[in-house]
Amino acid sequence: MVGQSIFIATILVACVLFSVDGSHFRGGVITWTPSSPLPPPPGTFPTVLFTYRVAFRRSFSSDHFCDISTITARIPNPGEGFLECDNGCTTLNDDLDYICTDFSVAADWTTGEGSSTFNPQTNIFEVFYEGGNWITLANGGNGNWIIRSRVDLTPRMDNGRINSSPTTSNMPINRIQINCPVSYRIPVTDPDRDTVRCRFASAIGDECGSICGQSPGNLIEEDCIIEWMPTTVGLFGVAVQIEDFLTPASTTPLSSIPLQFLFEVIEGDGTCVDAPVYGPTVLPVESCIGVSPGSTFTTRITAIVSTPTRSIVSINTVSPIGLSTTPVQQVPGSADAYFVDVTFTSANLAQLQEIFCFVAEDSGGLTSNQRCIFLVTATSPPLATSATIDSNNLLTIIFDQPITIPTSPAGLVIITSLQTGLQLLSFNTSVDATLARGNTALLFQLPFSLGETVLVNVQRHVVETNTFCGVENDPTTIPVGRGPK
Repeated sequence: MVGQSIFIATILVACVLFSVDGSHFRGGVITWTPSSPLPPPPGTFPTVLFTYRVAFRRSFSSDHFCDISTITARIPNPGEGFLECDNGCTTLNDDLDYICTDFSVAADWTTGEGSSTFNPQTNIFEVFYEGGNWITLANGGNGNWIIRSRVDLTPRMDNGRINSSPTTSNMPINRIQINCPVSYRIPVTDPDRDTVRCRFASAIGDECGSICGQSPGNLIEEDCIIEWMPTTVGLFGVAVQIEDFLTPASTTPLSSIPLQFLFEVIEGDGTCVDAPVYGPTVLPVESCIGVSPGSTFTTRITAIVSTPTRSIVSINTVSPIGLSTTPVQQVPGSADAYFVDVTFTSANLAQLQEIFCFVAEDSGGLTSNQRCIFLVTATSPPLATSATIDSNNLLTIIFDQPITIPTSPAGLVIITSLQTGLQLLSFNTSVDATLARGNTALLFQLPFSLGETVLVNVQRHVVETNTFCGVENDPTTIPVGRGPK
């Protein structure tokens, strides 16, 4: 019972050439989402747009070479292999060309995105990508790879709409130091705000090729966190399935998508606390940023070395098409801080939600934790448009769309004197605010009368939307006239 709506599947794939001597696979992921969540007329089926990410060993062939000029040109690389259909359909067999978005000279990988369209003739089916071979792995499984995503276009039981799968992304290779405990968070978000859980992929259902049963560590399924104490140097393949559920108590997934990548365990020349860290102004883990079509998002990534004799040599990224970064520069006047500036203008209007991941590497080969943020191109961020203080000392802040109060730590509303610039009050939305006016207003009870004109500084993530990953408000400052004395 699926119709004329176009379904969009995102396939983030790190893959290899079809050669028995190939050793350049770097993992992958396949996700999907409908362009319209409304059920189609009976007896019809959708056109599906698959958008995939692929990553290869950069030095393997000229087909996978990438540099800044390649990224700027946005000319598709030939790629290799096919996206195929299984268990419900057999007609999909599209080449996996891709546009390069990122590369690493030191780690020798290239990654990029591409797309293809498909007209299924059923509600439930699977798509997969397979080939050979994995790079030589310390945990075995040096043979073929396969990544598999399960699609179900049946209307949901809770709201009658069409489901979308979760979304994820990841660095092809994640470097960690031997004998240092790992708590690795897999970035996941769900456009329907469903419960999401992760599990290791299984040979049952042909989910992971030669690395089935080889993934290292322990996976906390509810939190999508891998905990591991690496004791052997080398490359380790990881194969995970990410699934969404109607409720926390549900046991039947609505969809299942793969994520496969590599851990690289190195000896290192420092302690477990010597890796670089991020500066305090870097966006928090899994920030949800609205970037409406035609608008531009900018931010700065600052990394700080933990050892004075080192420097930051690179900030590696996995980016959506349309995102660029400047070269690494040292922060003026600082001996240990380095930065890159990031600019993103959405280039893929069919893809409603993107993920941007980054990792800082120092001159000793140690890397920071991977940090990922979500970029939502389907909606604008909430914006505070006005504020008033009434005779009962009630502060009301009006937003341009319905909002909700974050469950995670929220930003602050800070009130300062227009005359002196001194801070008078601050409020935490999660603790101090209530919603009003159809969830378009925040109310704060002031403890005393201000009696002067003030500035209401609304920081980032004071509120968020109830859609996608919870799009955070843009920061703004609003002058409020003299209150009652």
